[in-house]
Amino acid sequence: MRISRTNAAYKLVVTALAAMLIGGCGKKSADATPDSVAMKSDAAVAPKVTTDQVSAAESPLAVEDIDRWQRGMDAELQAVQQVPAQMKNAKTSDDSLNALNAANEASTRAPGAKAAGVDEGRYQLISSRLSSLAANMTPAESEMDMSKVPASMAASMNQAREQALAASSAGVPPEVLAALKPRAVALRKQALALIGARLKAVGALQ
Repeated sequence: MRISRTNAAYKLVVTALAAMLIGGCGKKSADATPDSVAMKSDAAVAPKVTTDQVSAAESPLAVEDIDRWQRGMDAELQAVQQVPAQMKNAKTSDDSLNALNAANEASTRAPGAKAAGVDEGRYQLISSRLSSLAANMTPAESEMDMSKVPASMAASMNQAREQALAASSAGVPPEVLAALKPRAVALRKQALALIGARLKAVGALQ
């Protein structure tokens, strides 16, 4: 069953994913959409988060977290790519909404964390921080054609990106920044590919 573009859930997910793509800052999309809240209402009460889990999630980034993020994005992409098949087999509007929800960041976080070898809280921190850093380390020329952009505007864009990088680098160990820099462009492309896959999956609901 297909869902109209006017569906509120469709609009919320497209808006959230588009904001991630345009902003390039790696912030997580809103997890508590009306549909996700409704679907979680029947779920069991979440287990209590221990102090050790909180400490692990908030501990400083490590060089190994770069590979963890890459593996996690691979797993998330695989999860998103399963959405069209779910849509094809959808028989009711609830089935379609469940497929829609399966493409969002909150739903793919679990397989991403499993592939990364960390809990979901830690994976969310790794993904958010490294996504922001990679975006700001990536030259604008790698993401758009700058040949027709006025020099003054290009300079302003580069300055803004440098300022954003300085802000997002706060508290990140120097060795992590050094290890991430040569991989930033490739990882940024991978992150954008994942966002694009989410948008494409949502487009299947049109």
